[in-house]
Amino acid sequence: MKTIDDQHVVDCLDYRTLIEALRAGFACRNSQPIQMRRETGTDADSKVLLVKAAWDGEVTVVKAVTLTANNRQSEVPYIQGLVAIFDKASGTPLGVVDAKEVTNRRTAAASALAADYLARPNAEVMTLIGTGLLAPHMALAHAATRPIRRVNVFGRSLNRAEATAGTISRSAPAVQVRAVRDLPEAVREADIVSTATSSKSPVLHGAWISEGTHVDLVGAFTPDAREADDETIAGARVFLDDRNTTVEEAGDIALPLASGTIAANDIVGDLWDLCGGQVGGRVTDREVTVFKSVGTALADLVAAKLIVGLC
Repeated sequence: MKTIDDQHVVDCLDYRTLIEALRAGFACRNSQPIQMRRETGTDADSKVLLVKAAWDGEVTVVKAVTLTANNRQSEVPYIQGLVAIFDKASGTPLGVVDAKEVTNRRTAAASALAADYLARPNAEVMTLIGTGLLAPHMALAHAATRPIRRVNVFGRSLNRAEATAGTISRSAPAVQVRAVRDLPEAVREADIVSTATSSKSPVLHGAWISEGTHVDLVGAFTPDAREADDETIAGARVFLDDRNTTVEEAGDIALPLASGTIAANDIVGDLWDLCGGQVGGRVTDREVTVFKSVGTALADLVAAKLIVGLC
């Protein structure tokens, strides 16, 4: 069995290649994704084990991730995990890889894929809320599907926002990237707003969002956490990465459903529907669209197949 390093992952998972592989994967519906989430700690010391698995005719892929709340107070990452790849026919392990780079890249690529259906084709300005390891990937992936010429980066720490802006600039020197202090104004001028935070309460408010904006929510992935307020969700056409899991797992969707702010039939579709042609994407230049994701085992499967050369 081969231990696959991060540089190999970077080489295999360039954003354009991964986006198109995801499009094909969601369109064909021939994988079998499952997942399990269990709390293994206590209320005072939250520890979560998250296992996602998917398989098709060639490989079986299992990702096991731990989320350890107390790590937020230290230098140890909050999210840690591994992706294991098995040959489907023989069951032989083909490789194992740290989950971090795979997860960041497939998450960003899935959002960019959704934006290819939901953002205006001429979207040029992106506002990014969040300064974690995922944040630069979000900007770079969206720039692979839309003509992004400027990225605004907002974070609770201006120093971290400036550092994130610098990381994006080094990878995309043609894009103007800046850290911003005025979040409402940065949202108002954006064609795409992407949130990648660990906030439990809304950081994005519908009152700030201009007509025609596409909103991408990737940070909150528990039923009690959300990044956007009710006004954002109620005023938009809403799409998900996977209707089967995101409705229950994501507070951005579960909480508005529970309060009656939206109904189940207000959710237009998911990536399976968009890529398979069952639903259409953006209809008018003036509408607001929202894409909410919590991550799918299919995306891990597609990324893993690229890593081992099967896509």
